[in-house]
Amino acid sequence: MHIRSALSLAVLLTLPLPALADTTIVDEDFESYNNNTDLLGAWPSQSGLNNGLELVDANTVIPGTDGADFLEVQRTNPAGIPAWQAAYGPDQQKYPGIDGQAAQFCGTLDAATCSPTGAGTVNLWNGNPLIDVYPTATQNVELSFDLGDDALSANKRLTLGLRSLAPVENIIEMGLYNDPTGFVYRAQLFFTGGESNPNWVSFGDATKVDNPLDPALDTQEEVGAGFHTFKAVIGLDQIVFSLDLYADGVKNDPTNPVPGVGTPGVDASDTVFIETTFAGFEDLRIGIPSSLPSSGGSNPHAAFAAFDNILLKLVDIPLVTSVPEPATTSLVLLAVFGLFTARRR
Repeated sequence: MHIRSALSLAVLLTLPLPALADTTIVDEDFESYNNNTDLLGAWPSQSGLNNGLELVDANTVIPGTDGADFLEVQRTNPAGIPAWQAAYGPDQQKYPGIDGQAAQFCGTLDAATCSPTGAGTVNLWNGNPLIDVYPTATQNVELSFDLGDDALSANKRLTLGLRSLAPVENIIEMGLYNDPTGFVYRAQLFFTGGESNPNWVSFGDATKVDNPLDPALDTQEEVGAGFHTFKAVIGLDQIVFSLDLYADGVKNDPTNPVPGVGTPGVDASDTVFIETTFAGFEDLRIGIPSSLPSSGGSNPHAAFAAFDNILLKLVDIPLVTSVPEPATTSLVLLAVFGLFTARRR
């Protein structure tokens, strides 16, 4: 009996270990909310003022010549206005490519644009389940979302963030910033691994990014209005950041940037070798980074961005399989033979 048990154990030790299953923590598409009150129940304002976030959809527009909007003023002096913007007629769709409902954050403190008491903060995930995640040797933390940009200003500070609160560590933020301008990421208060913590890196910076945006398609003006997918795959000792312009799953042709036309992949990616601290992640937020309103707080052009399809998951790291060595194969055969012999007895 003891021999049979030992041989059974030998067989088990030669078999591959079962993998953990991918686990979705947050899957937020904003379709379940009937009104802003419902939205703010799941995404309350950090300050409790609850007035920096609202639902938007395909009917949300930029007022044209029939409204007292800044675009109306710009049309009287069209010099320097991008072609896509100058082509706006009355009441043009604000976020082309929007999928159902999204959440729009107002990031300035201008009373004519946002409430001066609510915009200078962030809105925090308060849904079910609450967040307590960290990477392991078998699973990465994967965060992705679509950001809607009306492309009316390069002076925005509007991001989605993930971090630990107690202590404040492992700060990840992705979205729009104004220094440097455009599409950015940062990772702060991590353990330093193979390199220092990156602070506001533009996806178009060829000196810092492994696979940067093409220089002909790396600004908001060049890209135009639409939704773009940001993603961070967080491991124990590295983070892979990526940006997919137009959220279309392809690397777009910069000479003719048509959404959905290009080669499969992303438009930019960068791997950062830093280590997640033991605190992990427990706080998911949308809004302004580090309490810094867009454009110093007074520019309505820089006020808005929309957030959609926020996904936070634990994802299995693929196991590396190999052909068993001859000695291992022999051990398995011997064990099976031993089990068969023991059974006959």
